[in-house]
Amino acid sequence: MATPNIVPRADSEGGLGTASKGWGDSYFTGNVQILSGDASTLSKIVMGTNASKATIGIAGGTDTFFTGTAAGDIVVRADDNNNKVHIGAGTSGEAGLTVTEHGGTIPRVGVGRPTALTAFDVIYDYDTTVFENQLIDNQGGGEILKYGSEQAGAIGTLHFLHTDGSWDATDADAVATGGSQLLGISISTDPGSHGMLLKGYYKIASGNIEGTPAIGAPVYVSESPGKVDFTAPSGSGDFVRIIGYCIDIASSDILLYFNPDSTFVELT
Repeated sequence: MATPNIVPRADSEGGLGTASKGWGDSYFTGNVQILSGDASTLSKIVMGTNASKATIGIAGGTDTFFTGTAAGDIVVRADDNNNKVHIGAGTSGEAGLTVTEHGGTIPRVGVGRPTALTAFDVIYDYDTTVFENQLIDNQGGGEILKYGSEQAGAIGTLHFLHTDGSWDATDADAVATGGSQLLGISISTDPGSHGMLLKGYYKIASGNIEGTPAIGAPVYVSESPGKVDFTAPSGSGDFVRIIGYCIDIASSDILLYFNPDSTFVELT
């Protein structure tokens, strides 16, 4: 019996099924290659299986776009012959996530950076698109801790972790209310379910800001509960603690790089 073939009716008219009459669960098995054009050239796409691998690449070439193995590995090989996985790569080389083995020996991960130079590179880009077009008031992200029984203040206000496991509003009038404790910004209403921002970038609404914002200036724990301040506290018994720096300003709101100092100064 002759081997059956599927042949297009005419040039550019080949197809397997239609939108209304597909082939159901049919599939190809064995060492299968689906070639585009002349298989003898290196500029054609090949899809196939070989040695327990599913491959998409260049026919007859050494560079493979995608390889999935029976062991569950996924590899995307770039033309520089380094193993890389790009997720969300743009036309100009940007990538949402890149995992690479630099030189084949050192694993590196880049978020927003297609060629990571250290073990973990992250780019926070508030220049291509300004922060007020990325974040709404009292919104941000970074290192988030889910922990705590309750919080005293509203979303977007500054808190400290109390010894009883709750989060209370900071107040620079006394060291016991945010001088030496762990600080966090509330990102929702329940720290146990939604978390507290411990470090990252946050859009602080103007209503939670004291003093006059300035780009690049330090930001302090305020004497007003839960607020941040561009003027360091100065009263007797107050404490001075930097919680981060102002990156940008828009309509009196600020983009805060939140990275609380672990030290503080108590005033006498």
